[in-house]
Amino acid sequence: MMNRIFRTLHVWLGLLSGTVLFIVCLTGSLYTFRAQIENGLNYKNLFVEKQNLPAYSLDSLQTEFNRQGLRITRITVYPKANRSYEVSYLTQNGNATGFCYVNPYSGTVLAQRKSPLSGVFEVVLAVHKNLLMSNAGKQVVAASVLIFVVLMLSGFVLWLPRKLKGLASALRMKKAKNTPVKTIDLHKVPGVYSLLLLFIIAVMGLYIAYPWVKSTLLVSLGGNPVLSKATATQKESIKKELAGSFAEILQKKMQQNTLPQDSIPPAIQHIMNQTQERLPYPGITTLVLPNPENPSIRVNKVNRQSIFKSVFTDQLEFSSSGKLIGSHLFRDKSPDQKLTAISLPLHTGEIFGWPSLVLYFLASLVGASLPVT
Repeated sequence: MMNRIFRTLHVWLGLLSGTVLFIVCLTGSLYTFRAQIENGLNYKNLFVEKQNLPAYSLDSLQTEFNRQGLRITRITVYPKANRSYEVSYLTQNGNATGFCYVNPYSGTVLAQRKSPLSGVFEVVLAVHKNLLMSNAGKQVVAASVLIFVVLMLSGFVLWLPRKLKGLASALRMKKAKNTPVKTIDLHKVPGVYSLLLLFIIAVMGLYIAYPWVKSTLLVSLGGNPVLSKATATQKESIKKELAGSFAEILQKKMQQNTLPQDSIPPAIQHIMNQTQERLPYPGITTLVLPNPENPSIRVNKVNRQSIFKSVFTDQLEFSSSGKLIGSHLFRDKSPDQKLTAISLPLHTGEIFGWPSLVLYFLASLVGASLPVT
């Protein structure tokens, strides 16, 4: 009786959401390797010949850009000695942006970033998020993904063999002359192998889309729910946290107002050196320079020293004078804060680098095939 209920639920919910899930899973798989594809298009400029020379000073690089009427907004430095710097910049009037590769030994601009497929990927991402239908499409996608979670759970119950000895048979494709039987196996077997990854992808997508899902996960890890769903006690706790955040923002604003408009650009090489001292492990380091909204300098460094080579990010914050004013290390965060930090990499597959990207790509293709089979 229960199996009949689950089967009916599984079939009708699948028919209701199948088209949207096919589109969402397919676009998700297409978007998985965006960064790698764009890097491949710029491969000749990503790497330089390794030399027995000290790295070019970031301060000198900043001075040279300023001399050309450009303001650096972000610099990414890689641990590999033959990898070029990646520099994002604005024109002094702020009307135009740019992204270029710089030789780490000479400071010479190698080339501007070529991104002929950026427009295509932006469309793919928009379809993935909202089916090109703005907020209405976003709600349709979120509801379909919520149904997908129910489909995965009901599908797992329907797949479970009645006896343990039938488990091995349920995990492999069986030879069959009957086409419908083959199709059922194509639905069940790849589906069960990709179930865990698809479930993580779906739940993290719901975490982003629905405040109540985010609240549930954060509370289960000891954190506070989003304000709209919090109890009176929880709201008071959240308000205290917000008060601390507002105080921090006010302090930054006061710091911004006390800076002279024509102040000397911060010594970013000194900040990079401090970062290397405090975070001595090898990792991709990104310096985000001051802007009108945030006068501090943020340094994000990817830490892959865990046993699974997970992509965790440590952050240091410096004042414009180069003084450390904040340290946000991944290991020091509470469980709910860690989930918040890794929610996007968990959804996109970047959490473990190349291995997880490949697995997520294959799982997404399986997800797209499920409505068809």
